[in-house]
Amino acid sequence: MNTVLNGYVAQLVIGHHVSFAQNVNVMVDSGPNASEAMQEVFPLRHGSVRIGNHCRIGASVIIMPNVTLGNFCVIVANSFVNKSFPAYSIIGGMPANLIRMMTQEEIEKINKSKKI
Repeated sequence: MNTVLNGYVAQLVIGHHVSFAQNVNVMVDSGPNASEAMQEVFPLRHGSVRIGNHCRIGASVIIMPNVTLGNFCVIVANSFVNKSFPAYSIIGGMPANLIRMMTQEEIEKINKSKKI
């Protein structure tokens, strides 16, 4: 619900079984910025976004250009993701930071699942 997936300027790749909560915004560019003068200080950015398999993206998350999320990442609600994170990361904040990596026990549960 109310999710924007912007893949116009660069590639947007979304893996299998990715869950999006409401109000998520995935952006492959940082526009618009109609002011060429302001672009001198705040240039437009663009780049691909890759979201791995089985990721869970919380409500009102913003994912910026040039971000790659590994498989099984969890993004906490209201996070601003402007850098990449490896598989099994639990991230959150403004800007998003690593909260913790999944434990070996959690990873083993996932790997034992017949649903991956």
